[in-house]
Amino acid sequence: MKITCDIIQDLLPLYADDVLSDDSKKLVEGHLAECEDCSKSLASSLTIPVPSGIVDTSKPLRKIKKKLLKRSAIIALTAAACVLLFCAGIVYYVFYDEIPIAYEPGRITAKEAYDETVDVYIQGDYYGSQSEIHNGNVYISFTTSRWIDRRSLYKYDDAKFHAFAVSKTNLLDNSKGKAQKSEQIKAIYYQSDYDEKPHLLWRADTKNQKN
Repeated sequence: MKITCDIIQDLLPLYADDVLSDDSKKLVEGHLAECEDCSKSLASSLTIPVPSGIVDTSKPLRKIKKKLLKRSAIIALTAAACVLLFCAGIVYYVFYDEIPIAYEPGRITAKEAYDETVDVYIQGDYYGSQSEIHNGNVYISFTTSRWIDRRSLYKYDDAKFHAFAVSKTNLLDNSKGKAQKSEQIKAIYYQSDYDEKPHLLWRADTKNQKN
């Protein structure tokens, strides 16, 4: 049987990979010696194309590295911002979050002083204070912070702090956003958010101090 070019073409890949048996190899080589077309086919299959230019394989890697660095920076900045916000929240919670001070007999007092004023005292340290005027009545409240409340071994110190003086005739009302002269003060009360009703500290008619 004559070996056709089609059969040789099928065997050429195996011949190029050197996996043919010796007999098959001799058969292919004998045909190639006589057939120019099959020889050209074998030559073209063995030729490795040479690229016209050098391909920069590092460019895609640099892009990937840049993206990873950018993502890492974003994650790091986000984590740092979360930590700062958490720390700021802790600082605010401990030092600046105002807690109302509930009334306790003897802790918050008022005493009539000179120059038509009434001095208000609080036993123990405090964070802030505020006052409002309604129909000649002054309502006072104090606040503390968790830091102030916990820094002492006792509930509050024995010392009394002079908080502020209330004028019986010229107290300024800031509750409406602007200072206004008040009418003559009738009474002074203490009432925090914890107190259901105000506690009388001083009344103008009797001028008695109530503890």
